Amino acid sequence: MPTEVITLHKMLEGCIRNDLKFWQFFTSAYAALAQHLIQKHFGSFKIDTEPLLREIFESINENDNFFLKEFSGSSEREFLIYFREKVFATARKHLTGEGEQSVLEIETLNRLFQNVLLAHQEVAWLVMKTYEDGEINKILRVPLSLVQTGRNEVLKKHAQMFGHHDSNLFRLKDRVLQQIESQRGPNCTEIKIISDVVDGRIAWRDKTNIEDHLSQCLYCLDRETALKEAIFYLRELSPLPAEVHQSLLKNIKLGNQKEPIKSSLLARVMKVFK
Repeated sequence: MPTEVITLHKMLEGCIRNDLKFWQFFTSAYAALAQHLIQKHFGSFKIDTEPLLREIFESINENDNFFLKEFSGSSEREFLIYFREKVFATARKHLTGEGEQSVLEIETLNRLFQNVLLAHQEVAWLVMKTYEDGEINKILRVPLSLVQTGRNEVLKKHAQMFGHHDSNLFRLKDRVLQQIESQRGPNCTEIKIISDVVDGRIAWRDKTNIEDHLSQCLYCLDRETALKEAIFYLRELSPLPAEVHQSLLKNIKLGNQKEPIKSSLLARVMKVFK
């Protein structure tokens, strides 16, 4: 029996219709990514992951699936960032503060990255989000040697700015990231265009102009690296256990649906869409 292939839009349309099968696909494809984002970016706040996952998917289903209906993009890549914003917004409602004040403000970050190669900025940005070199080389799809060089180059710039050498880059605080996320400008690059650059589907001259902008815009640098992170982990992570999926589906309003599909059937028909 051929495996059913579910495209992004087929899945979203099925979820909007409250079709249980498509909600099964949705949780299978995206729950593990949501858990990764919570643990990686909010793990220091000791947020309980499973209740937060339930809250995220319940909020997606709220108001007759308004979140899904409002998605105006045309590709999975665009949806990844749209979904990521939902995960972050939900997690941030549970934050009680970061304790210590952030050492660096946006102006300092701009100075740190000024005249630094974009490839090295990408590496440093993920380092400051606490990724290890081995993870960064997979996320960015670059050699490990480039990751190490990028980190060291930014460390040297940091030492020049502050007058001392530290073997570790600072961690980006969520308060600063929220400021950066609010700084979208009229010339900022759409996620669809960034995706085309990532996949090499754009003319050389346009690619150069876009990369010049990315190297000078913290907002776009953050979104570009966030997209690469989400692309990698959506494909890399295994689906969460069937009981977690059932827990996520339990409070989703699906109308007059039959009992949830058995996990063995889900395993036979589930295929991560492209």
